[in-house]
Amino acid sequence: MARPLTGRSPLLTTYLLRPEGEPSEVLARFIECLIRISNELY
Repeated sequence: MARPLTGRSPLLTTYLLRPEGEPSEVLARFIECLIRISNELY
């Protein structure tokens, strides 16, 4: 049986590490998607 946690859920911070320079097209779309999602959450 699963139960929801009481109170606020703990904050999870994730870091995306990548080399310097321009990201590939796929990585750029992924980053844009993450930014949109994080903006919707906060």
